[in-house]
Formats: sequence, C-alpha cells, structure tokens
Amino acid sequence: MYIEDWDEFYDKSEQLYRTDPKRTRFSFKFRHVEGKVVLKVTNDTVNLKFQTDKENDFKRIDQINSLFFRLTTEQ
Repeated sequence: MYIEDWDEFYDKSEQLYRTDPKRTRFSFKFRHVEGKVVLKVTNDTVNLKFQTDKENDFKRIDQINSLFFRLTTEQ
C-alpha cells in the first residue's frame, strides 16, 4: 500500500517508530528504469510506502532521513 500524501507518510512513519523503536526501520531505493524513488518504513507488521518520480520530492528524502537519525539518537 502506497501513501499518496507526503505529510501523512511522514507523520505515520514517526508514530510507527515511536510505538516500536527497536523493530522499526527505514529504507529507500531508486528504481532507475522507472525513474522513481520508493521510501519504506516497516516494523514487520505495518508497512508504509511512499513513491515519487518528481524531482522536488527528492528533497523530502533528506527530511525523513533526518527524522530517523534524530529519533535514533534521542535518549
């Protein structure tokens, strides 16, 4: 299931991490043939995905990457 709205994906990803920080992980991959980036956040029970082919959305990868970096280093 892909989430269409970036803000919804971002908020749900943060909630998922805060609910189960030890099992939640974030990954992304670039599909060169399709020219799309797929972001995935999962805890093996819930899978959240967001995909885009718009160059403006590529900056959002830094935004969610920073979120997970900040969350994993919080005490």
